[in-house]
Parts: sequence; C-alpha cells; structure tokens
Amino acid sequence: MINFEELKIKESELLDKEKWNGLLDDTKRYFEGNVGIGVDAPIAKLSLGPSLNKLKLALYQNNEGTSYYGMGVTAGHFYFNIGNPQAKYAFLDRAGDNALEILTIQGNGNVGIGTATPTSKLHVNGSLTCGDLKANVVQFTRMKSAIGEFAAITAAGADISGNLKSNRLECAGVHTTTLFATSLRNIGDKKNVQYNTATGKIGGDNSTRKDKRNITPLKDDFGKIMQLQPRKYTRPFEPDNWEIGYIAEEAKSLGLEQLLFYDEENNPDGINYRKLCLYLVEVLRDHERKLNPNSPYLEKYVENEQS
Repeated sequence: MINFEELKIKESELLDKEKWNGLLDDTKRYFEGNVGIGVDAPIAKLSLGPSLNKLKLALYQNNEGTSYYGMGVTAGHFYFNIGNPQAKYAFLDRAGDNALEILTIQGNGNVGIGTATPTSKLHVNGSLTCGDLKANVVQFTRMKSAIGEFAAITAAGADISGNLKSNRLECAGVHTTTLFATSLRNIGDKKNVQYNTATGKIGGDNSTRKDKRNITPLKDDFGKIMQLQPRKYTRPFEPDNWEIGYIAEEAKSLGLEQLLFYDEENNPDGINYRKLCLYLVEVLRDHERKLNPNSPYLEKYVENEQS
C-alpha cells in the first residue's frame, strides 16, 4: 500500500521498473490517496496542475499528435478540445453499439440535439420550447401552427420588411403610413373613398341627414369660382403625362376655403371638385333669377330653404 501523502514523483525523480512495482501492493493494484500531476498538493483523487499547457487532459492522441481529444480548465474556463475538425463529442442515452446520440458537438462547431449530424450551428431534431426567441433571420421550410392551427397569430408587434402575401387577412385594425394596391380599378358608380387624417379612418361620403349635425345654410360669394383659371400641368414623377385642373393656392387666394383640402401643415393641398358643383348650381340659380324671376324652380327652392 502506498501513502501518497508522503510520495512525490517529480521530473527529476526517475523510478526504474523494480522500484515502481515496489510501490504497488501485491493484492491491490491501484493507488490510494490523492494523486497530483503538475501540482504538489492535490486536492482530488487526480489533480492536474498548471504545468500542463492548454490541453489539460488528453483522452486520446495518435502517435503523431495530429489528432487528439482533450478537456481541461484554462484561465477559469472549462473546455473540451477537439483537435480534428471531422471528430466530435457525443452524449449517449445508453451504452453499447446501438446507443443514440442525444447531444452532439462536432469539431466544426455545429451542435446537434436529437441528431448525430448537425448541419448548422444549432440543429434541433424535434420540438423546441423557449420563453424568448430572438433572431436576425428566421426561416421556416414548413410551419403548421403558430399559437394555434395558423388561424391566429398572437404577437406584441411584427416588423415585416419584405412582402406579406395572404389569400385572406382578418384583423381588428390596420395602421399604415403608405398604402399601395396594385388592383385598384374602376368598379362602377360607387361611393368615392374618403380619408380622415384626424382619426385615420377610411370610408365613403354620404348625404343622409341622420349622419349630419348642425345643419345650417351655406353662405358664400359663390360667383368667386368664375375667377378660377383652368390650368394644364405635369407631375414631377410623370413629366410626359399632361393633366388639367385648378390650382389650390389660386383658389385660396380667391377666398374659396370651403372647396379646399389641406395637408398636415394646414397648407392648401387640393380642390374638392365634387363640392364644386354646389357653387356652380348657385351661380346657375343666380342667373335664373335674373333671366327668369318667375321660374317655378326658384319658388320651390325658396320654400324648401325656408322650411
């Protein structure tokens, strides 16, 4: 029996075969006590000290030293060292020739869970459960369900930089700063689309009394529209496409604020051509009064106006 508390074998102390065999008890062919390699005061059954460089413990090494597996602690870091990029470390669920690899670390840095041949930095073959998943790029070859059978997706926020395609999309609200639609076309004599910049709602204009409040007669110098000058112009993005119309700033200078649209900075942005017909009717009515003061249409108008 050997008392290793008193035994120290150093590089300068060479033991021949007879002396080394004399250290072993005839009935117990093992060491008892703490054994230190590269350390004078081992605190475990086997302690590897700082005299070994990088590869603290070589579990396998070929004769040339070109292929090896090792493990150790360097600068406070416990590590596995694979000296062969084609080699790997594997954790098995049972011993034997048919043991399954439940965790595999390849020499190229790929980690596999449930697969012995990981093809990416993390390859999971099976279900993945996590509390928070963050990724710069997420790719799915097949997605059957996402918080449900793909009928509902629950998310605090979704940022989509590319295209979103869907045969049917149902949602409580859509908030967008720009709306592009490639299939907008003439679908007949329907309501014109209106946009409320204050509420962000999109809808159609109507003329029913039930949707109007504070109804009062419109008073204005309707003849001012006679001073509007029709213009011909092009757009910056379509220099070859000529259009005709009025200029909003010119209408404002004539005092026709009732017929203008304004932008976010309260500058004239457009003319409400649909409402322009109100002014035209009043101009026509004024001419009728002068040319045919006894017109029955004028009398009917006065009665309705008074009522």
